[in-house]
Amino acid sequence: MNNLNPTKSMYDALADAAHRALQRTFDQVPDGQSLLQMTAEAKLADVENNGWNCSVIQPAELKAFAMGVIKGLEDLAATWHVESHPTFITAKKEVTEAIINLNDARPDSVNKLGADLTNLRNLIRHLKVELNENHPEMLRRIAADFLTAYEPARQDPSLANVYDALEAGFQNSETTGAELQQLLTTFPGSLTAFQESSNDFMNEVIASIHAQVAHFGLDTLPELVTFFQEVHLELAVATYPAEYIAISQLLEKWNQY
Repeated sequence: MNNLNPTKSMYDALADAAHRALQRTFDQVPDGQSLLQMTAEAKLADVENNGWNCSVIQPAELKAFAMGVIKGLEDLAATWHVESHPTFITAKKEVTEAIINLNDARPDSVNKLGADLTNLRNLIRHLKVELNENHPEMLRRIAADFLTAYEPARQDPSLANVYDALEAGFQNSETTGAELQQLLTTFPGSLTAFQESSNDFMNEVIASIHAQVAHFGLDTLPELVTFFQEVHLELAVATYPAEYIAISQLLEKWNQY
């Protein structure tokens, strides 16, 4: 889990939000009854509102959480020495302004912010390779990070071929800096497909959870709305398998109530 260190603050914030949301939900159901048992059939419900695509009703809390996500991305950028790059600074400024403007009640606010955060995370990944084009040792460090971070998902159809190619190039002492650069440039393309498939799966899980609370008409509670919105923002910046695992483990708490 060492790969989570630069973004640990984001997961701590999400855990706090989950605790508040879970407690509020538990307070609303009859004593001694499991929310999961009471709503097994609700998992099959077709819920039009996915929970996060709705108005911001706790702007102060959501802003604080989103700024925590930004802080995590800043730490990640600093790890790879791209925090002072003009492109990153400009992109971060634009996303920060979007967070500040979360006072509006537009239903698409959180989805738009999530897309912006995804782009910022991907920009860090792009810059850390691009800016080290002429630094073979740093390229090897980046390759080692990719191989370690994505090893749990190396058999995933979207990653298998590029992972094996990067591993072979990394382990070959004759691989030149230019060749390693090319492998690292190719790798992120497959990561996009991995992120999309992982997000699709996670969104199915989240929709199932939302169906449970919607069954009781609890999906308008401020704590729950904000929880779903915060999970959406967290997913927006997830890319490492360990990050998806952390979110999955957090969501598993719902089945304990």
